[in-house]
Amino acid sequence: MGRVISCPAHELRRQRREWALRHAHVLGSVAVLFVAAGAVLTVGLMPVVPHPLVFYVLGALHLGLVGAWWYLVNAWFLAHQREAVRHLMG
Repeated sequence: MGRVISCPAHELRRQRREWALRHAHVLGSVAVLFVAAGAVLTVGLMPVVPHPLVFYVLGALHLGLVGAWWYLVNAWFLAHQREAVRHLMG
């Protein structure tokens, strides 16, 4: 049998999708800023540190940027949707 998803999870997913569509232009702008920050980090760090370990540092920085963007989007969603907080509380 498949995994049973509770009704609030469906509702939360629907609200998040609707919210993301309403704020797509802002989410896209923030994503472009994070990509630009990653590009600046990459271009700035590659020639300065000629060490094989720099690729691991770049990977960790890029992962941190993706995690920060993901956290920002989720926190922003919860800050704007009162119903979403109610669904998470149960």
